Formats: sequence, C-alpha cells, structure tokens
Amino acid sequence: QQEAIVVVDPERSRRLGISPRAVAESVSLTFRGRNLSRFQSQGTELEMLVALPTDLQPGIAALENLPIPRLDGDPIPLGSVAEIQLSRTQPRINREDRMTTTWVSAEFEKEVTTPDARQRVTEIVNTLDLPEGYFWDFGEWGRHREEGLGMMLEGVLMSLLAVVLLMAALFESFSQPLAILITLPLAFFGALWGLWLLDYELEVIGFMGLIILIGIVVNNGIVLVDHVNQLRSAGLERTEALLKGCGERLRPVLMTAITTIFGLLPLTFSGFTVAGNYIDSLAVVVIFGLTTSTFFTLIGLPVWYSTLEDTLSFAGRCLPRWRRLDTSSSGLGEEDLEGRVSANS
Repeated sequence: QQEAIVVVDPERSRRLGISPRAVAESVSLTFRGRNLSRFQSQGTELEMLVALPTDLQPGIAALENLPIPRLDGDPIPLGSVAEIQLSRTQPRINREDRMTTTWVSAEFEKEVTTPDARQRVTEIVNTLDLPEGYFWDFGEWGRHREEGLGMMLEGVLMSLLAVVLLMAALFESFSQPLAILITLPLAFFGALWGLWLLDYELEVIGFMGLIILIGIVVNNGIVLVDHVNQLRSAGLERTEALLKGCGERLRPVLMTAITTIFGLLPLTFSGFTVAGNYIDSLAVVVIFGLTTSTFFTLIGLPVWYSTLEDTLSFAGRCLPRWRRLDTSSSGLGEEDLEGRVSANS
C-alpha cells in the first residue's frame, strides 16, 4: 500500500510561525477527526467525534491548499511550509523497549560460524556514521545468546556440586572427593588450551563438552582412589598402596581415555555446525581435557591425596591442643573444674 507523507520545511515553517505540531493536528483533524470526552445522559454514554462528513473530506490533491492556523496572522496553505510525498507503507512497525526498531539480516557461507559472523558484522557496522539518536545492537537474539552461555556456566557448576555430593556419599568423606577434584582444573586447562590452539571459542557446544568431561575425569579418579582405599583396608601403608594402586589401575584408566579419544576423532574433523556453532568443539574439549587429566592424574592425584590427608590429620591433632590451651588460659585447672561441677551438683 501507499501513504502520503507530509515533509515540513523547518526554515519556512519557522519563518512563517508554523510549528510541525500544528501541521500534524490540522491534517489529522481533516482526515481522521478528533475524539472528544464521552457524553453521559440518563445512564448511557455516547462516543463524541468531531470530523468532516465523508463526502466533504478533501482528497490528497487538495492537501497543498489545506489551511494551517497561525498564532499571529491568517492561516496559510499547507503547500507553503511542507511538501507532500507518496511512498510505500511499512508492513508493520516493530518496537522494542519503547523504541522503533528494524531488523537487518545477513546470510553467510555455510562454513562461517556465528562468532565469525558476529565479528564481521561488528567490524562493518562500527564503520558506519549513523545519524544522531540511532544505534545498533544484536537485539533480543544477542541477549538470548549471552543468557544461554550464562545458563551453561551454571550447568557446569551444578554438575560439579552434584559430583562432589555423590562422591561424598560414596566414600563417606569430604576429604577424598576434594582429592579427586584436583584433576578437574588439569582437565579444564587442557580443554581451554585445545580450543585456543585450534582457534575455537567457548560456545554453548563447548560448555556441553565440559559437562561431559567432568563425568569422565571424575570416574577415572574414583577408580583410582577406591582401589587405593581397598589396598589400605587390606593392611598396606599409604605410600605402598598408592604406588601399587596407580600401577594396577593404569591400564583401565588408559583404556578409558584412549577409546574415548579415538572415538571422538571423526567428530573433530567433521566440520558440522549446530545453530551456527561447530559441533566439533565438543570433541576438542573432551579430547584435550581427557589427555591432560589422564597424564597428570597419575602424578598429581597421589600427591594431592597424601597432602590433603596429612593436612587434615595435622588439623585434627591441633584441635584438642587448642581446647586445652583455652582451658588453661581461663586460670582453671582440672581439679577446679571438677570441684565446681561437684558443688553445682
């Protein structure tokens, strides 16, 4: 459809004492009329409208001669201060946060991912000289994307919490789950390094790989720590149990890591994308994270296992000493305490 646009000349309207608001009100009153307050009588209400009859309304050709009132002077025709143009109407007007908006879409080649497309669009649009009052952003889609990344980060934290609680219930202790958790930073280090090395970004698919990686790495740690606990229950000392347990569980841990890595290799080179993100980033996260965690688990886990146990044992021995110090500092001996208890009883 077409519409008539009244373009007011600011210089001429200022010189003749005509405001754009007066032009808009005159055109609106002529073609659409104006609603008045409702007329109430005997319990009924009537809609009140001031408007020209349909047969007396002027056409577009008569717009130039439409009289526009002035505050000081006789009315002047609309054509003296404005120009009437014909153009196509907008199919709809989009508003977001009470601002008129419009969407600009672009289609890229299949191999271009969403982060690459965002970077290209940002570089191009930042070079544009937008008029005053105009700005651009990625709109609701960009906000949803950031919210999705935040939700995935919360998912990783919830996975860690669930794993810790499950291991605490399994080992009936919080110290040994903490010893196993040392393998996770080593796994995350390898995963992030692999993403950087192969020029990937940590997107939603990558976060999914981190959640999968948590389960695999913790499983290897549980296998190792549980076997060490069984050897210690059989009478072996801690150091001997760690050396023997790591040796006996080396093959199962390596088999789990190698089969997982080789199983994900085809996905690494697939080049498939889901919602504009490379799905092979999931494989990269798991492969590199599992590689570093497997290598460092056999070295770091026994050391951290021993260090954490010694630290907690030292703290447990110090707590009774602190209680004795508190008792002696109060100036009361054991005999005084016993005397007071007897007297009170």
